[in-house]
Amino acid sequence: MKTSLIALVLQGEYAPNPAIKGGTLATTSQPVGEMMSSMFAPLKAQFGALATG
Repeated sequence: MKTSLIALVLQGEYAPNPAIKGGTLATTSQPVGEMMSSMFAPLKAQFGALATG
């Protein structure tokens, strides 16, 4: 549950001094990065399909 909440914070984060370290997959903890990647996988696939065809 905590990872889910952190992922939501990262998704909506815009402040110059975020409450948690994140912003990119390189600076985000692995569990949160994996959750964000899987959460957006369907959207990424849709964009990929639009780009190729």
